[in-house]
Amino acid sequence: MFEGYKLKYRLNAKHSLLSDTENIHPHTFEISLFIEQGSKYKQVSFNALDKIVKPFLFRYQNSYLNNIPPFNMLEPTIENMGETFYEELKTILNSKKFNLIQLEISETPLRVYLISDRLMFSSITRAINSAI
Repeated sequence: MFEGYKLKYRLNAKHSLLSDTENIHPHTFEISLFIEQGSKYKQVSFNALDKIVKPFLFRYQNSYLNNIPPFNMLEPTIENMGETFYEELKTILNSKKFNLIQLEISETPLRVYLISDRLMFSSITRAINSAI
């Protein structure tokens, strides 16, 4: 059973695929982080999490992602963005004693990419329900 918190962030950025600079387009990406509760009675400090996550995302805010590492070498699809953000944020958050369990990233409410080290039932249920 997962007990923890889901924090949502928004990232406004532009990107293009396959280095097609004529097809640059903007998105408001929604990024959700699932943070495991440390213990049954320990609460997570939202301010502490925001002080970590917001500066991380700020470097991409209102930018053309294709110009910013690692997306200058890696196509900025939501899959690549999700995997990059998950691995980097997991490392940063772990060093601050927070356990990132899952990251969701979407470019629209109907297109969501999930990445996690473990299977979370609530995400599967949502994915199945949205496909119906």
